[in-house]
Amino acid sequence: MNTDHSNLFPSKVQEVLLKAALFQGDEAVYYWNEWNNLVNFEAFFDNGSFWLMPLVYKNLVDIKPEIKYLGKLKNIYLQSWYKNQKLFSESASIPEPVIIPSEDKNS
Repeated sequence: MNTDHSNLFPSKVQEVLLKAALFQGDEAVYYWNEWNNLVNFEAFFDNGSFWLMPLVYKNLVDIKPEIKYLGKLKNIYLQSWYKNQKLFSESASIPEPVIIPSEDKNS
């Protein structure tokens, strides 16, 4: 996966995927199919697109359950969910900072 963060704006291909993630109904399905025409889902695609996959899954699963690659999208979604849960769990175990009162120099 590409890890180049030099461009903060989405590429044209990422814009299409973003529309699949955010648009509703037939428009979302249209852009998902359009993205699949531009990119080989079975092969390499960039990190920015990969990070959008859980959102795409959540948007499309109820709209059209028979979309192309739904099973793979679900796996990416579940993997993302698991990693987030693990991160939340680990961050909950970080101890609170101990505040040591400073000595008063006037005493």
